[in-house]
Amino acid sequence: CSSDLMAGDKAILAEAYASRGWTRALQGGNHEADAQADLLKAYRQRRHLNPENKARLANCFAVFRITQEELPKALIWLNREDKLANKIQNVAERERAKVRVAYYKGEIFFRLQDYCKAQTWLEKAREEGERIEWQRFVIYANNWLAEIDIKMDRLLDARHKLREGLEE
Repeated sequence: CSSDLMAGDKAILAEAYASRGWTRALQGGNHEADAQADLLKAYRQRRHLNPENKARLANCFAVFRITQEELPKALIWLNREDKLANKIQNVAERERAKVRVAYYKGEIFFRLQDYCKAQTWLEKAREEGERIEWQRFVIYANNWLAEIDIKMDRLLDARHKLREGLEE
């Protein structure tokens, strides 16, 4: 069936598989096998994707690996996303990809309990997110930064960061 599809249709199909795989990865539980299957289907069609969607696909794999607690593999995918982001022509989309990379690297280093690296990456995600006015990732980064503050017994700083997110 897919051999009859045109390249544009294959790109749309790959994007749909990637999106569904990402959603299933976040659902976890009995959706993990389906998430991996969807992401692999998207990966097989990657040659039909533009750089922006190739970067998003790499991010989907990174998020999947994070949910699997396969953090070194997730970092590999984030490094791929970062390289692919450099090829994105649309400046806004390139910057969003860079924010995603910084954010998820911060999350990974937090999970690895390397709070110094986590803080560096999350502050970068927050600052770049603020610069491009991507509030969702500003708040996400602030939440992780608040977690770091709690770990470091900086409770007033954590409270301030969490309040910023509530106000938004």
